[in-house]
Amino acid sequence: MERRRCSTRRIAVPADRPHYIRHARNPWRPHPFLQGASTHGFVFRADGDALQALCARCLNVAPPGRFEYRPLLPAVLLSFTALGRSVPGVSLYTGSRGIDEYELTIWVAVREQRTGECFLFAPYIFGDNPQSVPQGREIYGAPKEMARFPQWDDDHFEVQAYTLRASAPCPVEEYCPVILLQAESDRSHAPLDWPSFDEAAQRLRRAFGETRNFAGDDVARMLTSFVPPNGPIVFLKQFPAAEDSRYACYQAIVRSIIDVRSIRAGRHLPGTYTLTLPACDTLPVARDLGLESGARPVLQYWLEFDFTCRAVATLWQADVGT
Repeated sequence: MERRRCSTRRIAVPADRPHYIRHARNPWRPHPFLQGASTHGFVFRADGDALQALCARCLNVAPPGRFEYRPLLPAVLLSFTALGRSVPGVSLYTGSRGIDEYELTIWVAVREQRTGECFLFAPYIFGDNPQSVPQGREIYGAPKEMARFPQWDDDHFEVQAYTLRASAPCPVEEYCPVILLQAESDRSHAPLDWPSFDEAAQRLRRAFGETRNFAGDDVARMLTSFVPPNGPIVFLKQFPAAEDSRYACYQAIVRSIIDVRSIRAGRHLPGTYTLTLPACDTLPVARDLGLESGARPVLQYWLEFDFTCRAVATLWQADVGT
């Protein structure tokens, strides 16, 4: 399968920007090329009003008229990805295997209304690598949370996030289940090879054919982004102020890119899956995305691919004063 590559040209950094102070043995640089990533993707219907409220809170933070992001479709992608061999861009790591990580990213396809440009937006990312979590936050603004995955195979996925259980008699930080996805019993037939993206597009058209203001172009754009995650990404990058953590000392909208270089293999996953969303005080996934326990995906697939991921540009940065 061939994909159109995204532009990855480097953006010039202002000359007056100070250098990031690094520890000698900890370069904290992104790994630009990852080989053999394996992802199980599940597209679910979601509540469009909930997704719009999420865009308003997390993306439409610039002064009025600057940006207006809206969800492309009332749908989200749950992407369970095992990151394969990374090829680092730092001489210290040359010849090393790089960083292994299991990761669940929840993607929303959005459109910026002024320009018509489409992006992926990830309101939740759960990863099990203790270096990748702060690295993703500091470089890209990715909202990564530490997690573990007690179950990870074609039939079962379980995500436990390290978070505060505020409703306990004595609030405590611990790993709490936030997402479970389980296949039902009827999965005896063999999975189908995925010869093209057209078949997946037809499935999406059938699933969303009755959606108001829905158009075939929206399916094509969402499919190009979702299968696999590919193209420009937009993040809210921010850090809390030391004086009062209710405020931000840095806040920006950052654009980065996932550029899929090749797809090695792909197939539809057979059978039916059921989503369970346990209540979690500090990670309200169901409320933010308009998802419900018991939901079933409208599209499910497995892919193995190679890709790059890099920061590209700061689209807007808040003037937070000194």
